[in-house]
Amino acid sequence: MLLMRDLSFRYKIPLRAAVLVVVTALSVTGAILVSEYDNVRKTVFASGETLAGVLTETLREPIRHDDVWRSYEIIRAPLDLPEAGANLALIVDPLQRVFVSSRPDEVRMQTPISVHGQEFERIADVMVEAERGWASGPENSEALRIVEADHYYVIAPVLADGLLLGSLILRYPKDMHWPRFIEIGQRAGWITLGVLLLLLPLSWFWGQRMAQPMVDLAQCIRKAGRRIPEESECRLYESEDELGQLSRRLREMFVSLREKEALERQMMSSERLAAIGRLAAGIAHEVNNPLGGMLNAISTHRRHGEMSPRTERTLDMLERGLAQIRDTVSALLVEARPEGGLLGPDDINDVRMLVLPAVQRKGANLRWDVEIDSTVAVPATPVRQVLINLLLNASQAVGERGQLHLRLREYAGRLELAVGNDGDHIPAERLERLFEPFQDVIDGGGTLDGGRQGMGLWITYQIVRQLEGRIDVESRPGWTEVSVSIPLQYADGGTQ
Repeated sequence: MLLMRDLSFRYKIPLRAAVLVVVTALSVTGAILVSEYDNVRKTVFASGETLAGVLTETLREPIRHDDVWRSYEIIRAPLDLPEAGANLALIVDPLQRVFVSSRPDEVRMQTPISVHGQEFERIADVMVEAERGWASGPENSEALRIVEADHYYVIAPVLADGLLLGSLILRYPKDMHWPRFIEIGQRAGWITLGVLLLLLPLSWFWGQRMAQPMVDLAQCIRKAGRRIPEESECRLYESEDELGQLSRRLREMFVSLREKEALERQMMSSERLAAIGRLAAGIAHEVNNPLGGMLNAISTHRRHGEMSPRTERTLDMLERGLAQIRDTVSALLVEARPEGGLLGPDDINDVRMLVLPAVQRKGANLRWDVEIDSTVAVPATPVRQVLINLLLNASQAVGERGQLHLRLREYAGRLELAVGNDGDHIPAERLERLFEPFQDVIDGGGTLDGGRQGMGLWITYQIVRQLEGRIDVESRPGWTEVSVSIPLQYADGGTQ
């Protein structure tokens, strides 16, 4: 029972359907056999009563004249016929003694009927009660039907002018109808077998069809224990019944969970990047103060100190090193200020001229899809920096003779731009941390940001965030695209 309980519905439903078919077929067959058995027994009693009615009419005069031989001939004649079925006929007088017997060797005449076995002893007791009714009037002269262990008995009164002359007993063996009953049983068995051979495969097939939606639903839910499955991974049942409604609610739940998971990743990434930005800005400010002092000291020494060749070389080395530190620290202080004018077609053409050499070195093809022919209400300098970073990033990622695409337009109060390339796609585990510093360094020591030591995408993210925009990355085999959407908030120093 436990094994059946733990069995998959893929097998449980077909098995139950098959068991139901077998039980139904056997029940119907059994009911037919029981009904046929009852019909055979009723037929025996009906034919016995018919024969008893004929014999009692014929026996009335021989019994009245005490003609034993004539009575014997009368009861013996029908028993010789095969269709009679009875194997014994007796005439018993009102004192329960055998007047005549069709088989004197088995039941002797002029002997009490009760001495011939338990069956006749019980029949004698029944006849005592029956004879009282028969003697009371012809309306109570119905024949008796008695069922014993091995025989059927039909007992009918022999009446003359309202007087009971005796009783006729006809005995039928129970096994007389077994050949017919077995024949009917065999026929019913073959019919049942044919029905089972037809219905069992059908019930198994429909059981499998019925169970498959539940199995698919369970498999989909099982996948959700480890991760949220994609739409294509789950085969859910489409219908308006309870299972279809459950599948639809599960699909809606997965959509909500995927949206929630994406939002959580985005929030975690934003919080992580914001924390890194605050930390970087704090470090940059702390480094800039002593750095400025050291550069001022070098400048003062150059103007007022004694400069030997060795001192000059030393100061040059120190100044270059400090300048490199200053440039690196300056990259951490990203601010999108509106100074410098709004973005126009000339700024976009300048970007193209700056990135075209990097694209041409790769032998790549740059598709320039720009729908801007007038000034756009966003600050030119930070947006130019975003475009340059993304295009240089794409030119580094694209392969020889690869494809790059820039799409830029103004739509619904926002500046929409997208930079795509057909280089190697970015794995999902790397996408989550793509905008953190030093995450865009490629294997072999190169960078994807044109020499900013792995900070190009982080700077791009900071600029877009300060412009209150949104940046997204979609990467699949054969195509990677970075999309940026910036609201038009800086027209004439105010919000558009």
